[in-house]
Amino acid sequence: NETLYIYADDRYVPTSNNVRIRVLHRMLNIQYAANLEFRNINFFGGSIDLHGINVLVEDCNFEYLHDITLPAFRDHGPLCAGLFGWQVDFINCVFSHIPFVYSLKIKGHFSLVENALLTNMDWYANPGGGAPALGNVCRYMTVENSKIGGVGGSKLMEYCRIEDYIDPCDCSGINRGAHGAVRSMTRYNWVINGPGANGMRFDGGRTGAGNRRGVVHNIVTIGNNRGMKLKGDYHKVYHVAAYDNSRWDVQLFDGKYAEPGELNQDLPQDYTPGNRHSVLKNSLVESSLGCPTPDCWPYPESENDWSNPRDALHLLGEGIWFGRALGMPLPHNELADPWYQNLYAEDSSGIYATGYPHPTDRAQDYDFRPR
Repeated sequence: NETLYIYADDRYVPTSNNVRIRVLHRMLNIQYAANLEFRNINFFGGSIDLHGINVLVEDCNFEYLHDITLPAFRDHGPLCAGLFGWQVDFINCVFSHIPFVYSLKIKGHFSLVENALLTNMDWYANPGGGAPALGNVCRYMTVENSKIGGVGGSKLMEYCRIEDYIDPCDCSGINRGAHGAVRSMTRYNWVINGPGANGMRFDGGRTGAGNRRGVVHNIVTIGNNRGMKLKGDYHKVYHVAAYDNSRWDVQLFDGKYAEPGELNQDLPQDYTPGNRHSVLKNSLVESSLGCPTPDCWPYPESENDWSNPRDALHLLGEGIWFGRALGMPLPHNELADPWYQNLYAEDSSGIYATGYPHPTDRAQDYDFRPR
């Protein structure tokens, strides 16, 4: 319950007890701290650099954090980040209106972002910023109404909602770089309305053998340019729902991947076919599916294709509901509202005498989850 005061120097005596100052560079720069806590503080203007161990920032607000003394380096993350944290936990915090720069760089094996809101970020001309890094573990995070090209994927990212990120860029709602997928877990997240970006991506490269063994489950990706584009191999993807995306709903991409050393198949451009060993199960995909794994094709691996499998029985056997394979242009009556054809039946209709529910009874007992 202590109060932190900033006093003017002797050369300027303020005439009011409500003093606001504009910090040109770092408002807070603490290195090698241990066992330190910040609570109930509003940080406004300037930038923050906080390094340490067992450092907690809780119930704080961060607004307009940027360094106005370094406009030439506003695209340079290490030099110009609104908030740079190392081994710091941020809990119950709000981040908003952070322009120009890499807004947040929260890193370190023992870093956590939990129950936080990131909103109205980078609504400025020629921002040049990048996706914020949100700690080694990120959970219960809401990212909305921003032009930051999504967020960087934490090693564990769960129970997050990323919505209305409108930058048309080579970016993703949840983005993991070429080596960011390794033994990562991405689960229980909603990625909505990124019309110029991927909903979720494991990125790659010609020698990007590090983008392997990512686990993805219980993800909803709606209204994005691509719903999900995963490069690499040996990924496990379960319980994904992808629809209303402009290009691919789900794309397990087979390019931009190379096995290391003697495992490399030495195809052109140092290329090894990717996602041949990945797993896709129990998912709902509306109209476009890139899938080179045996889960999507009934014939031997050596003959596997990669684009829009059409064998509906094989797909359903793997728990994959793919609209195009089931005749996408046709109505799927099994997914329609079960009361639809009886909305106008009289209350005395005989159909209700046999136990059929009345339209006003909205209780459902049908399991709509993919098999």
